[in-house]
Amino acid sequence: MARSPALGRAAVFAVAFLCFDMTAAAQDVVKAPPAAQPVTVDLAQARMIGIAALKDNRPEVARDIARALIARDTKDGFGHYLLAESLARLGQITAARSAAAQAFRLAPQKADKFRAAQLAAKLSFDAKQPTRAQMWLRRSLPYAPHAQAREQVVQDYRVVRARNPLSFNLQFNVSPSSNVNGGSDGEYFLIDGYYFAIPFAISAYDQALKGLTISADLQTSYKLRESDVSETRLFGALGVTRVVLSQEAYDLAAATATLLDDDIENADFGSTVARAGLRHAFALPVGSGHHSAVSFSVGQTWYGGAVYQQLLQAGVETNWRLAPRTRLHLDFAIEERRFEDRAYGTTTSRSASAQIEHRLNSGDLAALSLSYTANDGSSRNATYDRVTLYAKYSFDQAIGPAKISLGLGMGTHDGLYRSFGTVDRSDRSTFGTVNFLFHDLDYAGFAPSVSLKARKNRSNVSRFDTTEMSVGFGIESSF
Repeated sequence: MARSPALGRAAVFAVAFLCFDMTAAAQDVVKAPPAAQPVTVDLAQARMIGIAALKDNRPEVARDIARALIARDTKDGFGHYLLAESLARLGQITAARSAAAQAFRLAPQKADKFRAAQLAAKLSFDAKQPTRAQMWLRRSLPYAPHAQAREQVVQDYRVVRARNPLSFNLQFNVSPSSNVNGGSDGEYFLIDGYYFAIPFAISAYDQALKGLTISADLQTSYKLRESDVSETRLFGALGVTRVVLSQEAYDLAAATATLLDDDIENADFGSTVARAGLRHAFALPVGSGHHSAVSFSVGQTWYGGAVYQQLLQAGVETNWRLAPRTRLHLDFAIEERRFEDRAYGTTTSRSASAQIEHRLNSGDLAALSLSYTANDGSSRNATYDRVTLYAKYSFDQAIGPAKISLGLGMGTHDGLYRSFGTVDRSDRSTFGTVNFLFHDLDYAGFAPSVSLKARKNRSNVSRFDTTEMSVGFGIESSF
């Protein structure tokens, strides 16, 4: 667009204030405040002057033009964006970020929303607010104009996340399940296929109940100290699980209520776990790719709405790079659980696990893990040894609309079961999972996921003969 003589004079003399009025012909115009020689430009020219002022490093001029645009129309998204850019250059970061947020809300086009959200993210980071910057980067993602821009947003997000002392992860899942309570497949209590003296029916609480499981898990940590070779973090975790029983489950309870007085409710199976602790990680020697960490945590669990256990745990973990694409993880932990009901006493568990991961040429990730837990306690099912072997394969590239991971495992559980006496208990279990992450359906970097799970446990104590099939629907971060 060719500049009028008036526009040329405005640029030369750096007009500082412009305000808008409507002409008799109903055309938007901008008029300079009274001066020696009044300047009149239309709306498009005013915007061009604002852009030119920024390019010429005249943020004061751009700021005043932006304010005039906003005074004319408070919903002028361009005016708010121009104000944000000019205030940022004037060092007024907080006000600039607020203007960028308003520009995002009012932007009429995807490209405008992307530009405004990106500016808000940059200003948040400049203001040393990385968590807010992460939020704005996610908000910009749905409006990325092309794949390259999207990838740049993801890379920027990872950089900001790495520099943010605050880390958080939230997962949500809804799962219809054939066995929400880990209940028995059978109706009667048997040991090695025989009744224990006389037939005993298994209560509705302990039989497999169908229903819906709703869970939410929050993990967060804050970096207290960092050096080239170590970091110390304060961490916390909260897991909440709630159950909605099916009508079939209520019918089962009603059928056994006369004999066993089972009046079950959804709240009977709800659980909550809360933990807080300290973790110190370090790398030795520097540049070796070997990382280790020690941690200490305390926690508490609730079951059926009542306090259930207090937790105390200490752990050591190490991560070794065996080859450029192969890593070995080793974990050791000891945990003490003290029951709120003192009749159950205290249990102590010692666990060790090893996992090896290998990244294939295709980018797929294969992992194999082996874990062992030794548990000692005075309650009726608290003394046992458990071994679990688990293999997982994650495809790097999507298959159809989803990224897929597969898992298959088996386990043993050998210990003592105390009820009417003390008997040996021996379990053998197999389980498998298939996870689908629909990354193309993501919004702001969060994508829907579906998980299929199956588990079968066989025990010489019929209470622990269990089968579970479930389908989980969740939301996961795609990066």
